[in-house]
Amino acid sequence: MRLIEDGGRDTVRVELPREACDAISDMCAYLADTIAADGCGCEDCAERLAQAEAWEDVFRGMAETEPGMTHEVVLGQDGYVH
Repeated sequence: MRLIEDGGRDTVRVELPREACDAISDMCAYLADTIAADGCGCEDCAERLAQAEAWEDVFRGMAETEPGMTHEVVLGQDGYVH
C-alpha cells in the first residue's frame, strides 16, 4: 500500500496492489459472515452486513484484475470507498 494523498481528516488516497485487494475482500467476507452468524437482525446490523458484502464485492473485483495492476482507492472517514 502506498499513501498518495492525505486530504486532511476526511479522506485518504492510497494505492493498493491487487494482492492487498484480495486480502481486504477476504476480511470483508469474514466480517459479513460474523455479522450474519450473530443473528441480531436489528437495522444497524443489517446495514453493516450490507456494507461488508458490498465492500467484499468491490475489493474482489479489483483483486481479479491483471497481475501487477494497482488500484487507487479513496477512503473516507464516514466509511465510503471510491
